[in-house]
Amino acid sequence: MVIDINREALGRYGLTVEDVNMVVESGLGGTTIGQTIEGRQRFSIGVRLAQNFRSTISQMERVQIKSPTMGMIPLRAVATLSYQDGPPHDCIG
Repeated sequence: MVIDINREALGRYGLTVEDVNMVVESGLGGTTIGQTIEGRQRFSIGVRLAQNFRSTISQMERVQIKSPTMGMIPLRAVATLSYQDGPPHDCIG
């Protein structure tokens, strides 16, 4: 998946590329939010979007980002998502 960020739109909403990156990264790949301890073992607690919220571009475009100036906005307001053939590489930019 390629995510083409509209930097002008980011500015209008008071967001940064890092804000978008965090939402996409945690939504698709997951993020650790804490740990639980069972006996002597520690286990990480991770969260990510359910499969039905991240399986298509149209669903990912609706993922909400919290804007400091405009409240919650959909990802599509600040980025264009698409699929691209070719070898994997850093596609957020």
